[in-house]
Amino acid sequence: MTNNCDITTDVCDELSTVPPQFDFLVPAVLAVLVLLAVLVVVFLLLWRTTVSRLRAVRAEKESAEHRARSAATRASEPPPPPGLDMGLVDRLIDLADLATSPAVATQTERVLRYLGVQAVPAIVGEPFESTHHTVASTEPTDTAAQHERIVSVVRKGWEHDGALLRPADVTVSVLR
Repeated sequence: MTNNCDITTDVCDELSTVPPQFDFLVPAVLAVLVLLAVLVVVFLLLWRTTVSRLRAVRAEKESAEHRARSAATRASEPPPPPGLDMGLVDRLIDLADLATSPAVATQTERVLRYLGVQAVPAIVGEPFESTHHTVASTEPTDTAAQHERIVSVVRKGWEHDGALLRPADVTVSVLR
C-alpha cells in the first residue's frame, strides 16, 4: 500500500504498518459492498413489483366476487311485472338508495310512485315478514316480545302493483 499522507505522522505510521500482502483486500471489500448494494436494490425492485401484482390480483378477485354477488342477487329477485321498464326502475331505485340529499331522494321516490313503484313497508318495531324483508343483520334481545322484530331498515324494498321488485333489507332482533 502506498503511503501518500499529508496528515499527522501517527496516522501515517499506522497506515504504513498494513502488510503489503493485504493490499488486495481493499478493492475486494469495495467490490463486495457494491455487489451487496446492487443486490439490495434488485431485491427492493422485485419486492415492489410482487406487492403491486398481489394488490392487482386481490383487487381483481374482489371485483369478481362483487360481480358474482350482484349476479346472484339479480338471479334471486322475482321477474318484473309486464309493461314496466325495469332498466329505468332499477336506475331510479339505485338513485334513491345512493341519494345523500333528502331533496333528491324525495324527488326520486316521487318519480317511482308515478311509475307505480312503492316502497315496501318496513317499520321499526313491527314483525319481520320473510315475504317482504331480507335479514341483513341481527341484534340480540332479552325479551320474547322483541323476538323477530325490525330494529332498523338497512335498505328500502320496492314493489309494483303488489309484485315485489326487491325486498327490504332489515336488521332483526333475535332472542339470546
